[in-house]
Amino acid sequence: MVDSGQYFTINRARRYGKTTTLQALGEFLKTEYKVVSLDFQMISHAEFESEQSFMSAFSRELLETNVQIPKDIHTGYWRQLSYCWENRILCLNH
Repeated sequence: MVDSGQYFTINRARRYGKTTTLQALGEFLKTEYKVVSLDFQMISHAEFESEQSFMSAFSRELLETNVQIPKDIHTGYWRQLSYCWENRILCLNH
């Protein structure tokens, strides 16, 4: 599924093992993929209202993980994203 670019959703009530399932999947995939865990609970309802506000909030959450970004990803993008976050500027690359 991951290799083919597909995705899935897990939609269940509390205490059904959603987090446990995703943690197990992350453990399984970490030998071949860079696994990053983000907590969307800290993103406000307003930040989900538009693509721009969501991308800003998503970028903030990603930067705050302090994950080691693989060297094969262009570092200029991450510098720009860091600059935007530190200066509270919305930066979008297309």
